Amino acid sequence: ADDIRLCYAVFREWAEIRRSSPLFRLQTAEEISARLRFLNTGPDQIPGVIVMEISDTVGADLDPNASAIVVIFNAAPADVLFTDESLAGQGYALHAVQAQSADAVAQRSSYDARGAFLVPGRTTAVFVAPQG
Repeated sequence: ADDIRLCYAVFREWAEIRRSSPLFRLQTAEEISARLRFLNTGPDQIPGVIVMEISDTVGADLDPNASAIVVIFNAAPADVLFTDESLAGQGYALHAVQAQSADAVAQRSSYDARGAFLVPGRTTAVFVAPQG
């Protein structure tokens, strides 16, 4: 019963995260191509980890609260530390919904000013860089 309640709570959190920014609801293939980029690619990529950045600095300002969003899918069983210098110093923070999540594991996700993101094993974390 506890697992079912947790699953229900986390599902509602994901729906709330999706509603929190128009960057999660881009309308055309052109918008997606212009704003979305995948990191953690190439020969040095970390296996089992997908990292995507959705930018609000291209074209019209869609989200008055975020300049970019980074989503990290960690399918590996262990914690992962993903670092990208292009994301350094941008003030990313774990999405407010996940910071208060019913999932204590997701709450452990973090970012530091070097552009390093820590995401626990088998966790998806959403990080938001503020406007300005």
